[in-house]
Amino acid sequence: MAVSSKLKQRHISMIALGGAIGGGLHICSFYLCSLLLILLVTPWKDVMPGHFPFLTTLARIGVPHTVMIMQCVVLVAFSSILSPGGVFSFLLNCSGAVVLVVYVMISTAHYTLFRATAGRQALGHVLRTALVIAFSVVTFIAMFSRADQRATVVFCFLTVLFFLAIYAIRKQLSCRRADVQLRGEQRIGS
Repeated sequence: MAVSSKLKQRHISMIALGGAIGGGLHICSFYLCSLLLILLVTPWKDVMPGHFPFLTTLARIGVPHTVMIMQCVVLVAFSSILSPGGVFSFLLNCSGAVVLVVYVMISTAHYTLFRATAGRQALGHVLRTALVIAFSVVTFIAMFSRADQRATVVFCFLTVLFFLAIYAIRKQLSCRRADVQLRGEQRIGS
């Protein structure tokens, strides 16, 4: 029995060691790949001491609002240091819920498209897509029924509502701009 117990302990410690090495390799490869990206996009002479090379690279690529993005990343990293388990698991759960919402949106688009265009030929696909949407809704209901997941679902839907509000505002502004442009063209033409 003692030999079996020692073998189990050794096996568990080898698995833990492998996980630690794998995690270290992931972090190291992420760091090296990000440095490689910076060096490929930003010329060496443009990297200034005291300035963030990530910001310079993201701005050069054309990513808008780079300062705000980096501030959010630093804030999340700092808050996860203060409370590694809680913040990280919440962000992980919330991002999973948002991915599920995106998947439901894609499935809804497929459902609508196939139902409108394919008719009876795609009935199986339409039913499978409807089943995926139903299971996703059941997943959200199950998550909401658990006290430890309720905040995740609420914040996920608040995030969705936030982006829907941004979409509605941008669409309204776009319609107003098009309206103003059309009136201007009508005045010029008359």
